Amino acid sequence: MDARYTNRLIDGFFVEEAVDTRVDTTIYRAVQESVKRFVSFKVTPLPPDTAERALFLDEFNSQIQHIIGLEYAHLLPLYASGQIGDEAVYIVSRMLPGTLDALLRNGGVPLATALPIMQQLGTAVSFLHRSHFVHGSISPRVVYVAGDNQVYLNDLELARVVRKAPSLDYLQHILGSLHYAPPEQIRLDALDLRSDVYSFGATLYDLVTGEPPFRMAVTPEALLDVKLANTLRPPRTFNADVSPKLDALILRALRANPDERFESAQEMAHAIDALHDHSAQVLTPPPSHPLTPLLTRLRRWLRRLYQ
Repeated sequence: MDARYTNRLIDGFFVEEAVDTRVDTTIYRAVQESVKRFVSFKVTPLPPDTAERALFLDEFNSQIQHIIGLEYAHLLPLYASGQIGDEAVYIVSRMLPGTLDALLRNGGVPLATALPIMQQLGTAVSFLHRSHFVHGSISPRVVYVAGDNQVYLNDLELARVVRKAPSLDYLQHILGSLHYAPPEQIRLDALDLRSDVYSFGATLYDLVTGEPPFRMAVTPEALLDVKLANTLRPPRTFNADVSPKLDALILRALRANPDERFESAQEMAHAIDALHDHSAQVLTPPPSHPLTPLLTRLRRWLRRLYQ
């Protein structure tokens, strides 16, 4: 993990330590000196070539101007951005303890908690779509979770980069896993609102099953084949507490043909709200054996072991 900016004061932010890395981007914990609060300080190096650096900065500054006005309850707020000489650019945002991905990989999320998370994430993506913004990289690793299970969508600055991704390897690094990407993104085709619907659906699939969809496919080619074939196992086969309506909603979002998905996240969010109206049926299963949660975790562990 790159730690070159540790223990440096940069534009009023004291950078303490590196906490995460994404491709060539390093996320540090820092202190905003003026208000004495911890913040996330995300640093991305600039290209060494002068012409490439100028193009990168034009794109970066244009994207920052596009997202800085996007204020919404479930979008991670952007506090500041800037440039570190000819070395790098940075983005400062709220510091949160962890991602949805970390929660899922460390024991999963109870179904009673999953639906409120779906609703919050749905409203965030709906807001982006109403603002004529395609995120392009929705996955559990860009959804941050606060201690009260409030969720925040992050990495809006990656949207244009993802849509222009020069290779599948680079795209996979950004997304964390191509399992959340729609078929058109794996083919490096243009994205639209329905592409975000697919990635949103893939995130929900992971949320209720504990695993990303199409986990058995390990290469981009194999993954594209199974995505196009619509051979995904329904969430209910992994989690019997998932209602038929929730099962159908997730599978519709994950259709290979964009025309068969929800038209936008707003339409999908309305469907999730309808589930919430019937939450007693969706989220209150019959009394189960006390060992059921343990057995569920054991089944997930065994599936990962033999895949």
